[in-house]
Formats: sequence, structure tokens, C-alpha cells
Amino acid sequence: MKTAIAVVLLLLALPGALHADAFYPDAIKFGPSYAIAAATGFPFFFPAFGSPLFIAGTVTNVAAPFNDLLPAGSYELTWVASGATCNGYGNWDDFDCNRDGVDVGFAGGTISFFLDTTPDADFTNPSTFQDGELVLQAQTQAIHITNDDPDGYCVTDNRPDVFMSFSFIGGSWLHRVAPGSLSYGRGEIPGSYPDMIPAPLRALGYVLRIDGTINVTGPVATEPVTWGHVKSLYRD
Repeated sequence: MKTAIAVVLLLLALPGALHADAFYPDAIKFGPSYAIAAATGFPFFFPAFGSPLFIAGTVTNVAAPFNDLLPAGSYELTWVASGATCNGYGNWDDFDCNRDGVDVGFAGGTISFFLDTTPDADFTNPSTFQDGELVLQAQTQAIHITNDDPDGYCVTDNRPDVFMSFSFIGGSWLHRVAPGSLSYGRGEIPGSYPDMIPAPLRALGYVLRIDGTINVTGPVATEPVTWGHVKSLYRD
């Protein structure tokens, strides 16, 4: 029995033998973010299959495992989701809110985060959200927009309006996330269309506003040990 226990402990200690991840809820909180999509109104819009989705926004808070990587002085963190295209949509009966639910799905593309020490983000110029240092980039698995309570009256509706799944693949902060693991974003769409979008942004094609957070998983450090050291822990 001692031998079996020692083998398990060795596997836990050896890098690569077993991989444990730490969960970091709300690692990134994004402030007002606005999406451009082929739409005639939200939530009852049905983009054509293959039509693109673009989201640009600011980051208002960074927590573990990234918070110690922020520079001193002035900076801004921004993010964009680009390259995703519509791959499905549907309706269902939402008994919680006593109304129809709407789901629009997108897949593909990337989600990227930028750190810029010369703040200049401007929604009238989306390129200003994509300058500075690329700190994180993820491959998008899916984005679902499901705002079945656009006026916020249904207090029993606990579904996120926006759900994103993705896996990080690059950026200078990549070492703080677990490679290959899925991370998730949950967003809420405040208010009702079109009141939630300033008129100048509506004129530029923005169709909805998203506020939300991102949860990530990060690697747990392990310390290599020798077989002799493990055996010494269980000697009589």
C-alpha cells in the first residue's frame, strides 16, 4: 500500500505526468462593449448564415492570475472579438419569463486583448481597440447571444445573455493560463434595443451592448522531486 501511495505522489509531483488547473472566476471584467452584426433589431434578429460578428470593448478590471502583470502609470486594456460568423439560430419557449427565447450562434475567429500605454480607444474607430501589446489571444469555439429578457423584468431568468467559449493560443500573458483548456465568458445585455446604444454608434452599425466577465483556468505549479525523496517520506 505504501508503494502505491508513493507512486501516486510521484505522478502528482512530476511535471507533465498529471496536469492540474486552478480556476480563476472573473479574471477579466469588461466594461461597455459594443457589437457589430448584420441585424435589424435585437433580440429578434436573424443574421444570414456566414455573416460576421465583431465586438470591441474596454476592460475595467483584471484579477488573478493577471493582476500583477499590469504596468505602473497610465494604460488601457481593450479587447476585440473578430472573425466569428453566424452558424445557427433558433427560438424556444422560455417558461421562466413567459415569452419566446432567441438564440443566435457564432463560431470561429479570435478574441484578443491589448495593453496600450497610450490610451486612445474610440468606438468610432475600431482599430484603436487593437493597438498596443497583444497580451492574450484565444481561438473562439462558440459565441451565443440569447437575450430572452431584453427589458430586465424577469428576475427569475438566470441565463447569461452572452456566452463565449474559447481556448487561449497566444499573447505575452499566455504563460498564466492553462494551455489547451477552455475558458469562458459570460455577458449581460443591459436595457433594451435600441436605447442601450448611443445614436452615433447605431449609425456606425453597432447593434447591441455587452457587459460581462471572463473566467479562466491557469496552470498549477509543481515541483519535481526524486524517487528517493518520495520513498524517504514513507520509511518506517
